[in-house]
Amino acid sequence: MYGILHLTYYIYKVNVVKSLADCAEKVSTTKSSCNREKQWIISTLQSNGYLKRFILNTSKPKQPLNLSSNGGTSEPIEKVLDEHGIKVAFKSFFMISQMFPKPRDQMGKEEICNLIYDILCADCSKSYIGETQIKFKTRKGEHQKAVPCWQKEKSALADHVIKTNHDIAWEEANILRTNNNWRQRKILEAWEINCSKDPLNRDDRALLPKEYLHLTLANKKNWHFYLNI
Repeated sequence: MYGILHLTYYIYKVNVVKSLADCAEKVSTTKSSCNREKQWIISTLQSNGYLKRFILNTSKPKQPLNLSSNGGTSEPIEKVLDEHGIKVAFKSFFMISQMFPKPRDQMGKEEICNLIYDILCADCSKSYIGETQIKFKTRKGEHQKAVPCWQKEKSALADHVIKTNHDIAWEEANILRTNNNWRQRKILEAWEINCSKDPLNRDDRALLPKEYLHLTLANKKNWHFYLNI
């Protein structure tokens, strides 16, 4: 507790010196007047118990932290806290948001691999959601070949066309997510299927943990509520 209070007092003193030094720079119109203002600040702070070395070191312009270095901000923070007897430990966590990156389109979506995709029916609200490791154009081409051949065992889209005689909106096919991890792609695929309003998929809950399923069902309930208003 003493260490934390000491650190808080230290930070307060640093901010006082910095604020006064910045003010001197901004209000002074000439270099000589700026120097006179700084000398007055030093003498005033010294009379209030500040050490001259502390004042001079603190009032110097600081170089910005290099956030691109390996340590980032962790090392400077750890060093300051260590000087005041406070030990810290850093730990990285896997965030759910890491599983939901935005699709990269620099190379063109047809060339992207390791993705979750959505192919729409042109005549109704249904859509097919899938995942693949291969290029988007290659996987979409497999569906396109299965439809005219009525190979419903190879594609739920083909099964839908056989039953309804609808057309598929191939040009409106979308990439929903990208992820290089197969296990995470399967979870993301199941997530998107369960979030979809009218999916064609025949295995809509595969590999989706119950915690995720609870969230998708909540989303669907909200969607039906707004639809019925």
